[in-house]
Amino acid sequence: MKVKIALFVTAIGFSISTFSQSIWTNPITGTNPNTSNPYTIGDVADLNITASGIGRGSGIIGTNANNRYAASAWNSASLDANDYFEFTLTPNPGCSINFTSFVYTGQASGTGATSFALRSSADGFTSDIGTPLVGGATISLAGAAYQGVSSAITFRYYGWGASSAAGTMSINDFTFNGTTACGPSCTPPATQANGFLSSAITNTTGTVTWSAGSFANTLVVIHAGSAVNADPASGTSYTANAAYGLGTQIGTGNYVVYNGTGTSVNLTGLVAGTTYHIAVYSYDPNGGSPCFNLTQLTGSFTTTGATVSNCLQIESILVDACNSGVNEYDNEMVRFRTGSTSITCAQIGISSAPASGTWQSNVWTTTTQTWHGLVQDATTANVVAALNDSIRACGFIKEPIGCVIPPNSTVILVSSPLLSSSVNSFAGLNDTIYMIFQDYGATTGQFANSTSTGTRGFSIRNNATGCADSVFYNTALLVGGDGAAAEYDAAGNVTYVNRGCQGAFVPLSVNSGSDQSGCNSTVYNLLATPIGQYATVAWTGGTGTFSSSNAL
Repeated sequence: MKVKIALFVTAIGFSISTFSQSIWTNPITGTNPNTSNPYTIGDVADLNITASGIGRGSGIIGTNANNRYAASAWNSASLDANDYFEFTLTPNPGCSINFTSFVYTGQASGTGATSFALRSSADGFTSDIGTPLVGGATISLAGAAYQGVSSAITFRYYGWGASSAAGTMSINDFTFNGTTACGPSCTPPATQANGFLSSAITNTTGTVTWSAGSFANTLVVIHAGSAVNADPASGTSYTANAAYGLGTQIGTGNYVVYNGTGTSVNLTGLVAGTTYHIAVYSYDPNGGSPCFNLTQLTGSFTTTGATVSNCLQIESILVDACNSGVNEYDNEMVRFRTGSTSITCAQIGISSAPASGTWQSNVWTTTTQTWHGLVQDATTANVVAALNDSIRACGFIKEPIGCVIPPNSTVILVSSPLLSSSVNSFAGLNDTIYMIFQDYGATTGQFANSTSTGTRGFSIRNNATGCADSVFYNTALLVGGDGAAAEYDAAGNVTYVNRGCQGAFVPLSVNSGSDQSGCNSTVYNLLATPIGQYATVAWTGGTGTFSSSNAL
C-alpha cells in the first residue's frame, strides 16, 4: 500500500468637503523685522491655532532690511541643521489642522544662498518637501503627514551655498493654507478601555484584545518601533484597516487599525522581528462627532522572526534579470533587510568592487553605471499597483511612506522606475515587502553577469551613519543566463540560484519527502521542510491519523 500525505502551508498576507483658506499669513512689513526673533508683528492666524511668528536658527545672523525678514551667514557648503527660518503652528486643544500649501516670496543677494530646502518636524526634519526657489514658490502640503495634525508642528526653510558670509537671504511674505477643525464641546467616556492583551503573534500577524470602557466604541492606533505619538482629535472621524499602514494616519506613522464596538482586532501586514506599540481609545460617538478619552490604554508586542544584527543585510541580487521585450537594466534587483532603526531613501548609498578589487563609491559592479539615488513618483506608484494586481499568493508590496523605511523591513531595490510588472514575476510572493527604485538614468546593466569575468563586490550603506553590508559573487559561478541570482546568509556566504523569470524573493515551497509504502497500522515518520514565508502548517491526506497535524 502506498500512502500519499500532503502538507498544506498557510501563508499570511492581505489585499489590498472642505475648501482651502489661509490659516496663517504675514506680509512682513516695517523697518528691520530681523531685530525680533521670532517676528510676530503682522501675523494673522486662524482662531483655532497659535502661530509662533517667523524665527531663525542659531547658525545665521539677522540682517537689517525693510519689509522682509533677512539674515546672513548662509555660506555652508551643504545643508546645515542650524541655518534656517522657522515657523511653528500649534492647534488649540481638541483642534487639528489639515494643510494644503505653503506659499512665500523671498530674495537673496548676489552672494547669498543658492540652495534651499523645506522640512518639517513631522519626520524630524529629515525629508525635503517640494522644491523651494529663491524668489518664492507654492509648496504642496497635501501629504498624509500634514493632515489631521493635532499637536505642534514646525517647518524650517534651509539655505546654503552662499559665496560670502555677508550674503543675505530673506522671506518677504508667507502664507500657510489649509483648514482647521475642532470637536464640539463634549464629555469623553469616564472610564477608558482596559486589560490589554496580545496573542497569536507570527512574523506578519498578531491579535490584540481589550475590555471596553464606559462606552463600547473604541479606536485602536498602532505605531512601529516606538510609542504612538499623536492622539485622535475629538470631532474627527477615522477610517480603520487591520492591514498595517492602510488605515487613517494620525500624525506620522500612527495608523488606525480598529474603529468599532468590538474588543479585538486581528492585525496583518506586519514585519518580522518588529515591536509594535498600541494605543486604545474609548470614545463617545456623540451623534457622529466622536469625543475621545485621551488617557489611552497602551501595550506592545514583537513579531516573530529573525532580526538583522547589522544596520543592513543584503539577502539576494538578481544579477541577470529576464528581459523579453524590455531593457534588462530596468529590471535588476537587490533584496536587503533593514536593522533596528529606520532609514530614509536619501540616506541609502552603494559601492562596488569590480574585478580589479578596488571599491568605488556610488558605482555599480559593471563600473559603467553610477548610482542615481532613489525616486518616488507616479510611475513607481503605478508599477507597485500593477505588481500587487499580479500577485496570486498572499504577499503585498508597498512603497515606504515619505520614503522612510521602517526598522526590520524586507526591501527590494529596483534598478529603474521602468521595471516591467510582467517579465520578472511576483505572482508567488507571500511576504510583505517595501520596494524602492533607483532614479531614472540607467542605460546599461548595473550588475556584471556571466558575460563578464572575475569576482564582483557590492555594498549598500547608510550614508548618515556609515554602517554598511558588503557581499561578493563570482560571475563564472552564476547559474544559467536569465534569472541568475546570488543569495546570501547573514554571514555573507553566497549560494548561486536560478529561479527563472521571477523577482528577487524566495517563493514558498515545501519538500515533504518521498512516497512511503507499508502495511496497515504502520507508523510513518514524516519530515517536511518549508522554504519561504509562512505562518501555519496542516498535514492532510491518507486514512490514518496524525500525532500532530499542525506541526512539522
